[in-house]
Amino acid sequence: MALYQRGRIWYADYYANGERIQESTGTANKREAEKILVLRISEVQRGVFVKPVNVTLPEFGEKYIEYAKLHKRSWKRDVQMLGNLQTFFGQCKLRDITPLRIEEYQQARLKQDTAPATSNRELALLKHNVLCCGAVGTTSGHQPGAAGEIPTGKQPPFFNSQ
Repeated sequence: MALYQRGRIWYADYYANGERIQESTGTANKREAEKILVLRISEVQRGVFVKPVNVTLPEFGEKYIEYAKLHKRSWKRDVQMLGNLQTFFGQCKLRDITPLRIEEYQQARLKQDTAPATSNRELALLKHNVLCCGAVGTTSGHQPGAAGEIPTGKQPPFFNSQ
């Protein structure tokens, strides 16, 4: 468990569940980096650490649709809704979908004369994908579209990060 510097940015190096994790602290200040490292070590010791997963919306959508085809009768509608979401958000990672971007999405959909209920259903699908047991989040438990944190737990059955 250590800090090291690459360029101006400090990186944290620690172990979680027997696996080595190296992540950027995002700061050039060593004291702030030390605080972030202590926080990560504390999360690991308390058992609340969630390893960051770098998944894009299209990648996750593909996995979800495979699952939905087997378990949902309305999977074709899910394909349409994911298409609308992917058109707006593009190749962004799920962790980068912020409440502000979601609000922009809603406004853009309403300008296209889409019913508010349609936009809400599309966002419910996005929320469902992200909230599936808290599998796709950052170490801070970021939940797109909400101020709170998502609960941590098992990964959804349709998403295996291996």
